[in-house]
Amino acid sequence: MITPARLANGYREYSEHEARMVREARELNRLGIPAERTRPLLECLADGREHADDCPSSLAGYREAIDDLALRIEELTARRAVLIRHLHHAAATAAPTGPVLKGAP
Repeated sequence: MITPARLANGYREYSEHEARMVREARELNRLGIPAERTRPLLECLADGREHADDCPSSLAGYREAIDDLALRIEELTARRAVLIRHLHHAAATAAPTGPVLKGAP
């Protein structure tokens, strides 16, 4: 999507618009949106919009990222619950009179 010019020394030369798109792509990546899914948001900028989220297609990208995060949170929560059960079982087996660890239900 971004094809910067090359200088004689091989360095890439970005226009201000291209540099803005790169910054936006990096920020989206920091938010958990993989590079291959930033296209709708970057196309919005490429079309001359002021913000990457000024297009309806951007909303879909955000929704997908939120759905992905929700799924990951659910999976991590389930894994945490299993680990807590294992911890309680191990603590009860190893030291039946020992204290229950803080933060574990």
